[in-house]
Amino acid sequence: MPRSRIGSLPTREGGGRGRHSFMEEKKNLALGKINFIMLAISMVIVVIGFVMMSGASSDTTQYNPEIFSAMRIKVAPVVCFVGFVSIIAGIMYRPKQK
Repeated sequence: MPRSRIGSLPTREGGGRGRHSFMEEKKNLALGKINFIMLAISMVIVVIGFVMMSGASSDTTQYNPEIFSAMRIKVAPVVCFVGFVSIIAGIMYRPKQK
């Protein structure tokens, strides 16, 4: 095996530096492309759920009955829950081996 300087990229048997080291590291990621796409979509779903929960609040001078709407109390938490479950599914998903 050829000697390499400290701080340099790993070399091949031929002694030349190749861009293969970055490609090999890319293949060794714990999650695949599909997993990252699923995670991104899931995070967007969670953000949508939190946006659905937000809105104007009540204060001491004016009561806002909108804080108890069905969207804020029922629908938005379910949307967030679905997003969090899909994040777990995105992490656990394993593509079929060929």
